[in-house]
Amino acid sequence: MHYQTKLYLAFSGLIVTTILLSEGLSYKETRQKLLNELSSKVVGVAATMAQLLDRDQVEIVVKEGSDQSDVYDSLVQKMRNVRDANRRDDFFVKYIYMIRPDPANAKQFIVVADATEDPAIYIPPGTAYPEGGKFGILDHLNEPFSPPKLIEDRWGKFLPGYAPIFDANGKFLATIGVNLSADYVDQEVNRLLLIDFWTMSIALIAGLLIATFLAHGISRSLRTICSGVSRIGRGELEARLDVHSKDEFGELALEINRMAQGLQERDRLKLNFTRYVSKHILEKILASDKMPTLEGERRKITVLFSDIRDFTHLAEYLPPEEVVLLLNEYLAVMLDVIFSKNGTLDKFIGDGLMVEFGAPLDDSEQEIHAVETALGMHQALKTLNQKWKMENRPEISMGIGIHTGLAVLGNIGSEHRMEYTAIGDTVNVTSRLEQATKELKVSILISETTWTAISTRYQGKSMGPLHLKGRIDPVNVYAIDLPEERGTK
Repeated sequence: MHYQTKLYLAFSGLIVTTILLSEGLSYKETRQKLLNELSSKVVGVAATMAQLLDRDQVEIVVKEGSDQSDVYDSLVQKMRNVRDANRRDDFFVKYIYMIRPDPANAKQFIVVADATEDPAIYIPPGTAYPEGGKFGILDHLNEPFSPPKLIEDRWGKFLPGYAPIFDANGKFLATIGVNLSADYVDQEVNRLLLIDFWTMSIALIAGLLIATFLAHGISRSLRTICSGVSRIGRGELEARLDVHSKDEFGELALEINRMAQGLQERDRLKLNFTRYVSKHILEKILASDKMPTLEGERRKITVLFSDIRDFTHLAEYLPPEEVVLLLNEYLAVMLDVIFSKNGTLDKFIGDGLMVEFGAPLDDSEQEIHAVETALGMHQALKTLNQKWKMENRPEISMGIGIHTGLAVLGNIGSEHRMEYTAIGDTVNVTSRLEQATKELKVSILISETTWTAISTRYQGKSMGPLHLKGRIDPVNVYAIDLPEERGTK
């Protein structure tokens, strides 16, 4: 089931329940108010009639207990006149009668007079009226009274009102009963029920429309958020959520957009970082719980310097555009080799490269990887020269120096511009080794510290101690044996 459907059902259920409960309570309260109002009116009719009737006539009728007299007929006619005067559209009195407690049984009533003309339901004086004892009249014999609800006797359902009649001395004579038609009461209740029904229907329709609007709005926001998150999850980091509502959904969309922007910046940083280190190293850095220290760290690394020989002379006779094209093609091939061996590009130095192994992550085989990189670079240059030869472009050669030692790795510069690099004697020695490849006429020259780690895997030749410019102590160096150089020895 879709969330919109769930929301709609939830809102609709809440609205329907609220309306039904509210209307139910309202109907019950309104119905009771109507009954109270009608009770007050019917008691008023009974009390008014009790004051209007001739007490002497009532006393005579009570004593005679018969309907065969002119006094009885006169009294009943007055009761009928009051009844007929109260038969209106808004108030309909059906029966008027007079009762009194039974002298033989104080818990029930007998009829004194009945204003009904219909012989089929006429009750002659003296007839027992046992239902009267059940309506609470005996508890209110000396005061006007109406039950709080409709009552039912053998002649139907009514809303009655009762009022006592006293003689001149204040002695109780009889009780006037006025029965308001239950059909009229039901008609009034049904009218209220119909009004409540239409009110409830209008409220329900409005509520359902509001529920639809709210559910659609919330669902639309959720769909937008889900779609946007899905796009971001697929790598579309430029995706942004277009939710402008000033609520929790708008705040959530804003935070997701900020997250996407952060991921996009992180992705750009990752892309830029891959230009300095291999993808393998980058993944290790990102997966590591402990990031490398970038403020200054002393550690063992292996440094590689490479340089194109006679590049200055080459640049003299080639057009600048050709020089740039050749250099870019050369560097692209060299970087592929470097990164394939977990090397980290420190910087370009003109046509030269400075590369570190064992930084920023430790590498237990850094010396081997450095030498493999040097051999791979020479092989790649050989292939590149063959291609350039076929294109009638100049061929080049290069020298590589490798040295292993301690260096300080970290940021140098200022707060406005800085770069991550290695500093120390190890870097200087490596640079001098690369320069010495020209004098010694070798392609790859490595120091003794590097040779010690790789001597069992590669062939090489000791070139003896080498006095490097700027250093007092000589450095024992070795030339790595290359196949093409081996044939020329």
